[in-house]
Amino acid sequence: MPAIAESYPGFELTAYLGLAAPAKLPPEIAEALNNWVLKAQADPAIRARLTQLGMTPQSLSRAEAQRFVQKEIERWVGYTKAAGIEPQ
Repeated sequence: MPAIAESYPGFELTAYLGLAAPAKLPPEIAEALNNWVLKAQADPAIRARLTQLGMTPQSLSRAEAQRFVQKEIERWVGYTKAAGIEPQ
């Protein structure tokens, strides 16, 4: 069976994990959660375990994470429109 990129040149699929919170979460709590996650990701044992699981740890600020998610939404909206898939 051919790799998907052989059938669909340029195809890229990336899975990612992140921590989300309600939109109206107070900024100080959101910042504290982000700092906690960044501190955990800085722990060599945690980074090693994530890498062992096949992940590539990235430490993003809240703004960087928001830009990343928005970019992913726009990318997938483009794919679904090109495929003629209607939201349900």
